[in-house]
Amino acid sequence: MPPLEARLGLTWARQNYSAGALWRVVAAQNRVAVGNGNVVGQDFGSTPGFGVFSLNGAYRLNAHFKLSAGVDNLLGKTYTEHLNLAGDAGFGFPGDRALPEPGRTFWTKVDVELLSHVRCIAYLHRQRSAAGGLSPCPDFFRCALHCLLPACRCAC
Repeated sequence: MPPLEARLGLTWARQNYSAGALWRVVAAQNRVAVGNGNVVGQDFGSTPGFGVFSLNGAYRLNAHFKLSAGVDNLLGKTYTEHLNLAGDAGFGFPGDRALPEPGRTFWTKVDVELLSHVRCIAYLHRQRSAAGGLSPCPDFFRCALHCLLPACRCAC
């Protein structure tokens, strides 16, 4: 059974910027069923509690793109999850003991909001169709490219 876990987070956001911190605290687990488990994890015995601290930040380029970066386990804490995939040799790990989790981990992410692009393209098509009569926008690809560029100022 996984131990009790709490996540305490704090987020700050202003205009196109945001920053966050997360402290994940996991209690010790002494209620064990040694040798039991499945692909979710194997129970090897009691595990001590731990806490890891993470930081992240993000910048929104426009309505469609956001760049994020962060560091998990900022202090490089050595810890082992109670139920650990190491118990399944099918994943290429030793099947006879729990393995520690990675230390400090850096990551980056790009978020793309495609639904906003569809709304933006539809908005441009309606504008062009209204200006030019009942025919649809004659240059679909130009409209689509416009909505993918960081300079897009559509209200979608």
